[in-house]
Amino acid sequence: MTAAWFVSLVLFSFAMAATPGPNNVLMTASGLAHGFVRTIPLMAGTLAGIAALFMLCGAGVGAVIASLPHGVAWLRALGVAYVFYLAWRLWRSAGLSDGRSRAPLGFWYGMGFQFANPKAWMMTMSGVSMYAVAEDDYFLRLLVVTVVFLACALPSIALWAACGGFLKTLLEGGRRLTWLHRAMAIATASSALLFIGG
Repeated sequence: MTAAWFVSLVLFSFAMAATPGPNNVLMTASGLAHGFVRTIPLMAGTLAGIAALFMLCGAGVGAVIASLPHGVAWLRALGVAYVFYLAWRLWRSAGLSDGRSRAPLGFWYGMGFQFANPKAWMMTMSGVSMYAVAEDDYFLRLLVVTVVFLACALPSIALWAACGGFLKTLLEGGRRLTWLHRAMAIATASSALLFIGG
């Protein structure tokens, strides 16, 4: 593990964590519906799920999926289908966008969602294959990769959730909030489209 390796890992992690994707759109939608504080359990679950995916990919699950005929394509298709389902739920719940009529998504949802999130699978599989190469210090490298990625992901998802919370405060009580909530549903579906045919 050299300084160049570490810098490259940090840049990769920030690029993967900060760019729009199902997690970041979900954080914004949750912040919009429930505010930042009530989104914290979802954020914690998201980080736990990403850590679990890194461990699974590090244990070889990602390589097994990649080696199966159309394994990555099936994984992507299932993930995209679930993200579309989430977008549909967001659209239908737009009329409840004051957040009082339903409970916020919690820790276990955030964790479980990672297993259906195509971007989460792709970035963990890529991260493991590029930065945790099979050498004597493999498990140390895997641990460092996981910790660095989580450290980069935390401010990213917090910022997206805070943006949603800010918009909720700014637009609360008006029909504009309903339309913004529906825009988040469209953004969620659009984030899934990025993985079709990829």
